[in-house]
Amino acid sequence: MTRADSVSNAGRAASLSSDGKPGTGASTATRGPMQDRSQASLERMVQAALTLMMERASEDFTLLEVSQLGKVSIGSIYHRFRSKDDLVRAVIARGLADIGAIEQLRLGEVLEKSRTVDEFIPRFVDLFARTLREHAPMLRLAMRRAAIDVEVSEAGDSRERNAAEALAQALLSYDDEIAGDAVVKGRLTLQVIFAALARYLSLNTTQPKLDPQDWDSLIRELSIMALAYLKSGATNAHGKGAAL
Repeated sequence: MTRADSVSNAGRAASLSSDGKPGTGASTATRGPMQDRSQASLERMVQAALTLMMERASEDFTLLEVSQLGKVSIGSIYHRFRSKDDLVRAVIARGLADIGAIEQLRLGEVLEKSRTVDEFIPRFVDLFARTLREHAPMLRLAMRRAAIDVEVSEAGDSRERNAAEALAQALLSYDDEIAGDAVVKGRLTLQVIFAALARYLSLNTTQPKLDPQDWDSLIRELSIMALAYLKSGATNAHGKGAAL
């Protein structure tokens, strides 16, 4: 498989929902067809709610505040969303979709300029960590909501699966350098990296308490760990063992 093919496959994986269909994985509960004016009104509602959630690092806002900040009527909000909960879901779905799109773009860039897995993995870990750090406020809100909301939980799980699948597909470009199944190892690698970064960034809490470990040191150690795992163990499909 060429690197171009892997970029394409990784992009497709990152843009699919858990059932393999385009989307974010969370229901926005919007109603009816939208013309230009009504689309603009919907965007103002979602943006206003997003602004309030980011400012307060919580869902502690009222629909009246959304109405005032977004310059939309309460009636318009209820025309699009059955409840505040549905509006929150729409905001989180938008946020997760944006994060996924950024990850996809950055992955493609890294894949294009990395000739070997030794070049690719450190760059990938850095880009993935940087993306999570930049969007930690949204991810904290999503993970907090996921604990009580099945739809958001499924959307979050879908985002992580898509990220894992995108890495797995990207690693096929370096299949000759990987011992064992590149796809399986890619998925597991992403899960471990995400778990370590989520803990460091306190993504499952409302008040971040950063791990005392140095950020750059963490990224470096995760890269070393990932490379060691990918290049050790059973031989791959081509009968080649780990690169020594």
